[in-house]
Amino acid sequence: MERYVVTSFLINENSILLLKRSSKVSSYKGKWAGISGSIEKGESPIDAAKREIFEETGILPTDIVLLEKGHNFKIPYKDFEWVVHPILFNSKIREVILNWENEDYGWFERGEMSGLDTVPLLLDSLDILLKKNRQNDRK
Repeated sequence: MERYVVTSFLINENSILLLKRSSKVSSYKGKWAGISGSIEKGESPIDAAKREIFEETGILPTDIVLLEKGHNFKIPYKDFEWVVHPILFNSKIREVILNWENEDYGWFERGEMSGLDTVPLLLDSLDILLKKNRQNDRK
């Protein structure tokens, strides 16, 4: 069985927003993650990303700009697989208002993330998006 989710990264200047998952969520409690959530039936990954960004950070869709979409990938979990859709946005603002799903947040430069306890493949997917974005900037 598969469950479709989106993981969004917001970049502002050279910093990337990561959220620390709360003890109230069902998976990966206390781990650092992007802005993540389920893709609802009939919803595109981009629309799900914008909805989750607003729900979890209070940042409006008008304050973000799509930069890159990565290839989805699978992560085995219990008796199903997550199908993760990674997406990179530029955020015009840094002010974050957390909901119950996360207990902390930080704006990190990529080099500061290596020691963080993250959800599986978080930094790998982020690196792919950042590389793709740099390549597109050169075109």
